[in-house]
Amino acid sequence: MKSVLVAVVVILGSVAAALSLQPRPALACSGPGPVEGLLPSTVIIEGRVTSMTRSGEPEFDRIPYKITFEVAHAFKGAAAGQKVVATGYIPIPGKPIMCPQFPQDLLGKYVVIGLGPDEAHPQELHTVITPFIGDKPEGETYAQAVRLAEMISDSNPAAPQLLLDPPVATCGQPMRFVGRRFPEGPYLLRYGFGRAIAQLNIGSSGTFDVTASIVHEICRDSRNNSRLVSFYVDGLVDDPPWIVLDPLGPTEAAAVPIAGAVDREPRGPTLTITPKPARCGDALTVRGAGFEPAEQLTVTVAGETSGVPATADAVGSFAVQLGSPAGLCTGPFIGVAAIQSGFEPFRWAVAGGEVYVASTPTSPAPSATPGPPDVGTGPPVGAQDGHGLLMAGAALLLASFAVGAATRNSARRPSS
Repeated sequence: MKSVLVAVVVILGSVAAALSLQPRPALACSGPGPVEGLLPSTVIIEGRVTSMTRSGEPEFDRIPYKITFEVAHAFKGAAAGQKVVATGYIPIPGKPIMCPQFPQDLLGKYVVIGLGPDEAHPQELHTVITPFIGDKPEGETYAQAVRLAEMISDSNPAAPQLLLDPPVATCGQPMRFVGRRFPEGPYLLRYGFGRAIAQLNIGSSGTFDVTASIVHEICRDSRNNSRLVSFYVDGLVDDPPWIVLDPLGPTEAAAVPIAGAVDREPRGPTLTITPKPARCGDALTVRGAGFEPAEQLTVTVAGETSGVPATADAVGSFAVQLGSPAGLCTGPFIGVAAIQSGFEPFRWAVAGGEVYVASTPTSPAPSATPGPPDVGTGPPVGAQDGHGLLMAGAALLLASFAVGAATRNSARRPSS
């Protein structure tokens, strides 16, 4: 793997739905994605669909079916040659549907699929996620689906392995991360969603051993206790002019249940930038909330390599001034990120925000006979609040990469 030279800012976007992963009906083109879809699966298999029997009345734009899968290879919870039955949903013919779980011609298709119970029917298998559907088990998509299934099921004894100890992650308490059989090179140990944990330079032994306290947004909501929190080990790739996570996805991952979560507001780190809207020449003030006490950060503007240091106070808040970024004179908005300190030259953002830029310059000081107020032409104050983090993610994603990952449903404890 190439050497690490420069940095990239990564905004995670809106991840609240993915922080606590639970069994759910199959995810298609929305939701956290195939990794988090496979995470709660109790059965992971590949094989062919041999029969489909309608099992209920239409639900909106889909019809429930009992689907039989003949298992060609079992990654978890089944055996080759076995027939496994699960509930899945087929689109109603002729009715538009944005994200179908399966195509109407599913019968006879070959699939790599995760199955598991849902909250409403804990005694029945339901289709959770399908990384591959095709006529034959071949092609790049099939190979990627198999790799994902092997990672989550830990069924490839030659692949890298991430071990977690203890088997439950307790908020604020230490967790030991042990890696084995990793290719030599630079890596990032991180939460599946949230903060980075450690930069790793794995040598010829292919191992690492890191202990770090559990600090995560999932710890701010007591309803998350017993839910799964995931950890990834990503390879870092030198792709000038940035360092990016390996676009093929993490090298390895694992997950354990969370404990010790308590209700705290806000539910995660946030940034508020003023004034809004801003104008060319304005100085920006950035206020952070929901960070960890004494957390060290660097507050930076999208596209700039330097920033202003910030330290969260006892309640996880801070305020800094960024001066007048050049972007305020070009618009249409400015993105700002709070970067975790200590991971340079890789830059990992834990929160982002943005402020729209008004198209008119700041009004001059009022004269003895002031004219009508200059309200600018930007959106009204507060107009962007509902989607600020999403816009910040777009502004601060300084390198394009795909983050695919895998987590497994139960932790493996490292030996001493």
